[in-house]
Amino acid sequence: MTSAKDIVKSLTPPLLWHAARKLKPKSDVHPAYGFEGPYPSWEAAASIADGWDAPSILDKTLDAALKVRDGLVAFEMDGVPRDRIIYSPTILAFLLLVLSRQKSTLNIIDFGGGLGSNYIQNHKLLRHLRATSVYWGVVEQEMLATLGKQHFQTEELKFFPTIDDALSAAPQCDAVIFTGSLQYIAEPHALLDRIVNADVKIIAMDRLLVSPSATDGAFVQRPDPALFYPATYPVWCFAKEKFIERLTARGFTLVEYFTFDPAHPFDDCGMIFSK
Repeated sequence: MTSAKDIVKSLTPPLLWHAARKLKPKSDVHPAYGFEGPYPSWEAAASIADGWDAPSILDKTLDAALKVRDGLVAFEMDGVPRDRIIYSPTILAFLLLVLSRQKSTLNIIDFGGGLGSNYIQNHKLLRHLRATSVYWGVVEQEMLATLGKQHFQTEELKFFPTIDDALSAAPQCDAVIFTGSLQYIAEPHALLDRIVNADVKIIAMDRLLVSPSATDGAFVQRPDPALFYPATYPVWCFAKEKFIERLTARGFTLVEYFTFDPAHPFDDCGMIFSK
């Protein structure tokens, strides 16, 4: 029998995402963009950050997603329009593993999926799979979830403001992926516990910020305002080994770890766990 790890390793993605990021402690220096910290707590970092509800983020995200919907650009990520789709190896491997379990259906929850960018990114491939049905539930901030329902929701693509709403709407869903989102939650481990307790069988993280530190660290992130938007928000950098240990202690196996810069101590990585 082919194992879950063999299934994932059989996938050769067409392109790897490479995130070149540096985290350096900065107490009194405010960089044009990058990471500032670590701070003593999430609350301390959040107290000086704008947060994800900054109008500049919402406006740019909606504008880019509408351009994709209307066929003006091929793809958008983090509010940046792209002229070609950039595939994530973690998401592709996650979809392959879920389909190997669910057989005739693809039924997943995408936590932090924006206005459906991950669904749209992979829709071209999904159309050619033998799955008889696709259900892609996106969990986002309430404002984004409302915009998603207004402009992008279909029979396949649904939007929810909370993980509980998404799980209630899709009781048969046993696969959840966090796409560049878990590190921006104030209590990420409590959220993971909620998902584990819902009997989810496959949990994946794409673009998860980790380090070899013994403890999680709270930072303030400043994206490049010229490329993204002028905003700041608190972010966790997870202690990699402890993060893995928490899920393996709950009965999960680490199927694969996707690293984009093995030589760099701070990694924007992907992980897939299954049980």
